Amino acid sequence: MYLEDHADNSNHHRSPISQRDWLKMINLKPLELFFQHYYRQKKACYALLYPGCGNYIKTVVLSIFLILLSSCTQDEIREETTSSDRPTPSLKNSSINAVTRIIDQNIITGTQITVQLKDLTGNKILLGGDIIKLYASAGELNPVIDHGNGVYSAFLLTTGEDTAITITGTINGINMDDDARVAIKISINTPVGALTSLGEKLFTDKSLSTPPGQSCASCHDIMGGTFIDQRTNNDTSEGANLGRFGGRNTPTIAYAAHTPNLGWDKNGDRLGGQFWDGRAKSLEEQARQPFLDLLEMANPDKIAVIEKLKNTPYADEFKTLFGLNSLDPENVDTAFINISQAISAFERSRIFSPFTSKWDDEMTDGKIDGDVFNDSEMRGFQVFKDGQCVDCHFTPDELLGAQLFTNFKYENIGVPRNQTNPLLTIDPEFRDFGAGSAPNNPLNGPHFVQPPVRAEKGKFKIPSLRNVAVTPPYMHNGVFKTLEQVVAFYNGEQVAGVSLSAEVGDTIKDGGRYVKPRLFNAPGEKEDLIAFLKTLTDSVAIK
Repeated sequence: MYLEDHADNSNHHRSPISQRDWLKMINLKPLELFFQHYYRQKKACYALLYPGCGNYIKTVVLSIFLILLSSCTQDEIREETTSSDRPTPSLKNSSINAVTRIIDQNIITGTQITVQLKDLTGNKILLGGDIIKLYASAGELNPVIDHGNGVYSAFLLTTGEDTAITITGTINGINMDDDARVAIKISINTPVGALTSLGEKLFTDKSLSTPPGQSCASCHDIMGGTFIDQRTNNDTSEGANLGRFGGRNTPTIAYAAHTPNLGWDKNGDRLGGQFWDGRAKSLEEQARQPFLDLLEMANPDKIAVIEKLKNTPYADEFKTLFGLNSLDPENVDTAFINISQAISAFERSRIFSPFTSKWDDEMTDGKIDGDVFNDSEMRGFQVFKDGQCVDCHFTPDELLGAQLFTNFKYENIGVPRNQTNPLLTIDPEFRDFGAGSAPNNPLNGPHFVQPPVRAEKGKFKIPSLRNVAVTPPYMHNGVFKTLEQVVAFYNGEQVAGVSLSAEVGDTIKDGGRYVKPRLFNAPGEKEDLIAFLKTLTDSVAIK
């Protein structure tokens, strides 16, 4: 194409100028992008530009180009103009999601917001490095975290009022098509708030066992902030019947509300569920079982529980929530389920999931950079990663409502038998097969485990490490009494008074030995690792 040379207009001198130079001369950046895109895909447009065309024709051509340009999406222009080999995030296909879409602020005060980048064909992008910004119409968003795999997240702290929050975002400075919406409910003096209050009464009521004297709080102490059995130094818990102990170390129920319901992942591995063996699918189901467990609250049946409930000071509260006839004999099954609904509502309250540890303070800005951790704790976090602790004790992005330091799966790591386990006095040959256990035995409740289910034999749920420094003893049977002993076990060292032989040895991961000798061998590594583990202690649980 030739344009008139304005330096020598009198001679009508013509010089060759490219389409790109022409667009730069008239300072129309959008048209430059248009040419880049359409040069390959719509070459026919260039037929309108021919040597010698007049200004009127040029104006018409520009108008046509502007009309065509309006049909060119930002995604298409960004794809054509990128000079990098990195996949181009699609503004249309990339998504924004809220982990929890309806928030009751009596129970939780926020939710995780995640961005999943996808390319122009809808495939997930597996690289980090893009600049993602999120904006909320209300509440407060923490800084966005780049997880390095195409997923970005930020925690939304909600407001103290009923509202709806819209979260929008940008990718590298350009608005995304998708958004997320979160509904906020305040349940003070509403049925949900009343349900939590009722749940606390049920959780702490010692009259609901046979004989009276045992409650949920007996084994999951509320006042200490650790939610473990603080009554004795025994490795397992004593039930309502004096002198009768369970066969497993009472796990903390702090953060239990964040555990997914029992299911299986894409590889067919067991995932989520409650108790060490995952026998309860949900938090509600978990809340029901101790009432009828002969080694815990020891009630003979549901009717006995409901009859006791009728005589409590809060029976009328129960009827207000669930109906005047809710405790009648014909409604026993429903009433028992409603009991678990109330207890689980209480267990979902903030008291059980405070997120007040030093780790949470360090993560306020979205990264571990030592602004709160000391040098030993920073080194310990590196040991935690290098020592492969993160393989099991780090919550994956797809389950990341909050970092709980567990992947919610099950493993047999070769834990030795605890020779002080009280069940050995009943059966000296007792072996705990964990998730491979058979249904309840009339004598020993769900803890008696013969015969095992082979596929899950010896596997136990990987526990959260939150508050691990203040919730001894350790492992499903309480065989280790200190964190130092646990680290020594993983390091393949002999622990005084404990056999190195696994209680269930034929299904241990990695062909018979899960622990790795000399895993932590450099000077100070074990001490630094323990220092890091102590940062996971909530401020309310510090002794």
